[in-house]
Amino acid sequence: MRRRTHPRHRNWWRVVLVVSIAALVGATVLPAASFTTAEVDREATVSVVDDSNAIHNLAVASSVTIGQTSRLVTVTNDLETDVSVEIALRADSSDKGALVVDGTSVGDSYTFSLPMGTSRDIDIDVVSDSTLDGERVYFSVNATGTGLTVTAPDRNVSLTT
Repeated sequence: MRRRTHPRHRNWWRVVLVVSIAALVGATVLPAASFTTAEVDREATVSVVDDSNAIHNLAVASSVTIGQTSRLVTVTNDLETDVSVEIALRADSSDKGALVVDGTSVGDSYTFSLPMGTSRDIDIDVVSDSTLDGERVYFSVNATGTGLTVTAPDRNVSLTT
């Protein structure tokens, strides 16, 4: 004699299949739909060339003389745009001298425009203090232009008598 199955038992496997598929789809779709955008900060510091070969070209003096005005740095704009340049003595170097531009003392920092392909000399008037012999003057040179920022922090020169 043939045994008849109840209609409820015949559809049980269909219910299990539907629930399994729904769980699988939910597990893969919902995490991807939980946000629309993400932003991840990335930083990179890369030294690939010397200052004198960079597009933000800096010809830093090897030393400056105590008690005199000497060339500190020549900044050349090899970027493909005009830039605004700021040169600043670091706080721990501001008592060792003052920046000088075209023969005029400008203090601890100076900002100027530098057209593409041009250069500008920045001098430093070092105080007359022989105890500074062998110490260093630290400074930064930063440039900004349309869509770019270039930084050259912690450049330095030695002080000599």
